[in-house]
Amino acid sequence: MRSELDNSLNDAVEKLLQKSSQLESITNSLSDVREKKEILDLLSSLEIDIDLLSGYSSLSSFIGTISGNILQIESEIDNGEIPGIYYHGTSNGIKVVAIFVRNEHSNSVQSSLNQSGFQAINVPENMV
Repeated sequence: MRSELDNSLNDAVEKLLQKSSQLESITNSLSDVREKKEILDLLSSLEIDIDLLSGYSSLSSFIGTISGNILQIESEIDNGEIPGIYYHGTSNGIKVVAIFVRNEHSNSVQSSLNQSGFQAINVPENMV
């Protein structure tokens, strides 16, 4: 009788550990999906194809959120001082920017963005 109870208990503990492991895996997957959704919600405010946000060799891209303003960068790009293009949007009150400049101007843009409270967004890959 003890042997049977011992085996039943061992089986029950093993099943419980498997279920716990599955639950943890599903919870982690759900967390990853939620994080990607939040990022995609932010990026969708830019109204630009996500595939166009990265992958350039001669351009530096800055994709992220800002707490300040980017008037200086916008002005420099609009006036032709810095060759580039920018997109901006707002998602749930959060300002989102995408700025593309030639590599030689990246330090200047990075400095201006830092003054605006820039926080980079890691663009999710393989979204298809």
